[in-house]
Amino acid sequence: NPAGGNQLLSLLLATAVGNTPSADPQLYANSSPVIFINAASSPTLLLYGSDDPLVRPEQAVLVKDKLIAANVTNEYVLYAGAGHVDTWSNTIIFDAFNKIQAFLTANMQ
Repeated sequence: NPAGGNQLLSLLLATAVGNTPSADPQLYANSSPVIFINAASSPTLLLYGSDDPLVRPEQAVLVKDKLIAANVTNEYVLYAGAGHVDTWSNTIIFDAFNKIQAFLTANMQ
């Protein structure tokens, strides 16, 4: 469930997409980033908080696993105890910035 059982998020998604995840699960399955990953996908950096109520870590693992299966360069970072990016501490933001900079330096031409 893309809304993770969160009723408010479910309503927000319905406003943006046109229906709730429970009313049209196929719509949400077809719009998942996972289905678009293939061998031609760009190198991908995944930064997630373990307590993110919007993007559950399980969803990030699905993306990571699909990138690995497609042999796409990727890095997965899970910040323990962190929520969505707008709630990250300065320490996590600093670390994430450094990881972004290193990833871009290593993978972009």
